[in-house]
Amino acid sequence: MSQIEEVPQSLSYWQDVRKRFFANKISILGLVMLVLLIVIGIVGPFISGWKYDDLGPDILSPPFQKGHWLGTDDLGRDLFTRVTFGIRLSLTVAIVVTIISVFVGVTLGGLAGYFGGWIDTLISRFI
Repeated sequence: MSQIEEVPQSLSYWQDVRKRFFANKISILGLVMLVLLIVIGIVGPFISGWKYDDLGPDILSPPFQKGHWLGTDDLGRDLFTRVTFGIRLSLTVAIVVTIISVFVGVTLGGLAGYFGGWIDTLISRFI
């Protein structure tokens, strides 16, 4: 008498990654913050109504006064607009540095893997 037991279906690699990611509350918070920063960086300059370097007559305007969501600095420039451009710059720098790092890492890893020997040892010592 043989009994056939049903084997539970195993998760694929990406299903397991997704399950672990969404089980961790801190990773979800980080994802929400990243998406929020990207959305503010993209949409912010279009909804603020001010240019990056506009000098206004209402110097030192408090927040939410005269259309300045975060107020103005000592030169009358809108802080919300400047923050959105700062977010854009920070995300651009992060993406460029990541691309450069991947390029350098793949190149050095490829050289070390292809040639091996002393070249692999040399690259491994410095990396």
